Amino acid sequence: MTAALLILLFIHLVMTSALLQPMNDTADMWTNELCIDKGIYFERSFVLEREGVLLHCPMNLYIEWNESINVKYNYSFMWYNNKTAEIIKTEEKQRIHMKNEFLWFLPVLLEDTSIYYCVLRNSTYCIKVAVSLTVTKSADTSCFRDTKAYGVTSHFGNSKQMRCPDLEYYENPEEVLEIKWYKVCNPILDRSKYIKDHFDLIIINVTKSDAGIYVCELHFLHNGAKYVKAKTINMEVKGCSSALRPKIVQPSNNTIELQPGSNLNLSCIAFTGHCDPPVTIVYWAVNNTYIENYFNYSIQFGNGKHQDEIQGNYFEAYVFFPEFKEEYYDLLLVCYAMNGLGTEIANVRIIKSPPSFQKEIIAVFAVLASVLLISVCTYTFFKIDIVLWYRDINLGDYHENDDKIYDAFVIYPKSSSSLDNTSIFVTEFLPQVLENQCGYKVFIPGRDDLPGGAFVETVEENIKASRRLIFVLTKSSGKQLENTFEQQIGLHDALISNRIKVILIELEQIKDCSEFTESMRHVIRKEGTIKWKETEWKNKSPSLNSRFWKRVRYNMPPRSSRLLEGS
Repeated sequence: MTAALLILLFIHLVMTSALLQPMNDTADMWTNELCIDKGIYFERSFVLEREGVLLHCPMNLYIEWNESINVKYNYSFMWYNNKTAEIIKTEEKQRIHMKNEFLWFLPVLLEDTSIYYCVLRNSTYCIKVAVSLTVTKSADTSCFRDTKAYGVTSHFGNSKQMRCPDLEYYENPEEVLEIKWYKVCNPILDRSKYIKDHFDLIIINVTKSDAGIYVCELHFLHNGAKYVKAKTINMEVKGCSSALRPKIVQPSNNTIELQPGSNLNLSCIAFTGHCDPPVTIVYWAVNNTYIENYFNYSIQFGNGKHQDEIQGNYFEAYVFFPEFKEEYYDLLLVCYAMNGLGTEIANVRIIKSPPSFQKEIIAVFAVLASVLLISVCTYTFFKIDIVLWYRDINLGDYHENDDKIYDAFVIYPKSSSSLDNTSIFVTEFLPQVLENQCGYKVFIPGRDDLPGGAFVETVEENIKASRRLIFVLTKSSGKQLENTFEQQIGLHDALISNRIKVILIELEQIKDCSEFTESMRHVIRKEGTIKWKETEWKNKSPSLNSRFWKRVRYNMPPRSSRLLEGS
């Protein structure tokens, strides 16, 4: 009896020692008949070379956790490669390592293609499941397109929320850097069309053009190193999932103010979604009577339909009143939109608007604006004529009280010949017009000098006694007038003292002003010149009505051309 007990005790110790001994580097002890084999997991993993890949053990699909309390609270995982029968180690520095129910490949290589067994065990229970991993070489690693694509379906007009597949175990926020989305290898950037929400991409208002290949690209960290995981999605866009009951988008239960006799155009527009709608009717009614019957067909009416893949389906009923009459006010115009899915109603009431003087006000302002514009244009083009006409009308007996003796002092380049053009203009044309026809008193050096007078004092006194300073300019006058005392005194009074106004007569065309002094160039730029035309030489009796003499008279002191008539 004692020997039998010893034998039984020895057998128990041997079996217990076998069950509790540590794992070897091979999986032979876990592939025997003691471990339940659940076969290959139906969902196979297709990945691309050089990606960071995570395999998850789907053990929860094959066992009931409440079968054994020991299984629930005292178990361990193990992974091994069926091709090599090597047990995967837990050292995280290894390219391939395990952590509980997860198996990491960082990164995965082509030679990693194999069947991997996930084993769950304790002292009394053992079960294993095979997971298939297929590694392929990417044809275009820049956008990660591969032969395995997840199919999704959407419908026209809907918004599609598309999740990047098989990434639920990468959701550690400390490890996920970013998720990039691509469509046909192009980055998705349009924020008005696409919304990125963590692992999801939301496509707004799906159309046919949204169908195609999408790629989601997960960038994550593991033990400080960066890895990429990509998935390909093929989205198919189909017809609408369902039609809608009509929704009236215009009008919106409002009141319209209108003047009697005005025309009125009303439209009722109903939206029925993007799908091919059932029969939809839109019409106007008054007092439960079709509007065309109520008004005895004195109005214009009709219906329309607009279908667009992007905008959707719209139905319209319109009415047009050529002349809105008094008896039409306060009537309730009702729009009905109906199909097999429902009915919607919108009301419009027309009321009489208060009298408006808008047209009259606009007409008055238009007339005033036209008068102002005409006045401005007339004054701009006929300013000189208007001023001279005003002087003739109102300044017949005008005399200035400024103690001046002369109306103008003339400075011109002197010549030894009395037959040159400058001398002829100064001694003949200028006096004939300004003195004989206009009554001005002009001082002309060489003609009006008193004999025996001191030259310097006489010039200065005569300039100060003049109301205007007339410069006669020629091509050579720049050098001839440069050092003349008359010019120096005249420019001093004009520029520095600002006591006298300057009139510049350009007797000959001057293209280059560089020969003039800086002071004279400044005066030319500031005042401008009155240009003499060659045709004026032909007029032996100069006319006050020529443009040249009008401009000269305009710049002279106010004087009426009728002064001589009175004298």
